[in-house]
Amino acid sequence: MHRSDGIPGADTSTPSDSLPVLVGRLGEDIGRLVDSKLNLLKIEIQDDLRSYFRGAVQVVAAGAVAAVGFGLVSVGVALFVATLLARSGSLSGPTAQATGFVAIGLLFVGGGAIVGRLALARLKRADPIPERSIQELERDRKWLRVDK
Repeated sequence: MHRSDGIPGADTSTPSDSLPVLVGRLGEDIGRLVDSKLNLLKIEIQDDLRSYFRGAVQVVAAGAVAAVGFGLVSVGVALFVATLLARSGSLSGPTAQATGFVAIGLLFVGGGAIVGRLALARLKRADPIPERSIQELERDRKWLRVDK
């Protein structure tokens, strides 16, 4: 078996190569091709997972910062509502505070449920499967299939 000037995979056949040798070489080359495709798929999946993980970490960090801010704003709004209710004279101080916190809490629970449903629907539409590699492997599988 001869190699052509150090180029990997560039086999040059001599007239003395027999058919079994050529078929064997073809089988080896197909095996290397399939291994390369599977390694490429593995690398693509790992890269996608790293990207998703990196994004998830950023979302969690941003969510933690937003949660602290959200908590402070909600306490301030609840106290503001409680002050307005207490000044109206119809409720006592503790009752006005409880009413203010419950009202703002219910508002945020409703808003959170809506945002959660939208995020869940978007997550269901996301497709983490590497379509290009799967299509390429399917094309290779069809090409390698020998129909009788």
